[in-house]
Amino acid sequence: MLEAEIIRLQTERMELVPLTPLQLEKLMRAPSELERELMCTLPAGTLHGLEEIVSLQLAQTRGDRFSRYAWHTLWLLLRRYDRTVVGTAAFKGVPVCGEVELGYGLTEGFCGHGYMRECVRALCRWAVAQEGVHHVTADAAPENTASRRLLEACGFREFARRGTIWYRF
Repeated sequence: MLEAEIIRLQTERMELVPLTPLQLEKLMRAPSELERELMCTLPAGTLHGLEEIVSLQLAQTRGDRFSRYAWHTLWLLLRRYDRTVVGTAAFKGVPVCGEVELGYGLTEGFCGHGYMRECVRALCRWAVAQEGVHHVTADAAPENTASRRLLEACGFREFARRGTIWYRF
């Protein structure tokens, strides 16, 4: 595997950290070690429902001999002032035909503060600055008005309806 570039994105209030393969392993097996390494706090429930996804990401990051781990991994969304993980995000694989899909979620108790809007905007700016990436896509269930409003506030525009509503940045 080629040497991986360390990626960290910062916004006014947030730090976005894509976990390396070793950090993903720590997240799954020894979260307290990851907390010490990143000097952060993982609130209870941060990984609720993500265990299977993180296992898949771990396999993908290990198998990526080109060190494109940022496209395969979980990004921790850390609130800068106290280093608390308020949510997670993930690109769903390497870009294909100039597009990459983004997924995201907040840990319970952190909604309504604009954290995800700040993070989605930063992730989209980073993604389209990468070679060959022209668009970021995301989907939201029709009944998930909060997610739909978030995407629209971040500059996404609806482009398809196939069970869910698809947006493109």
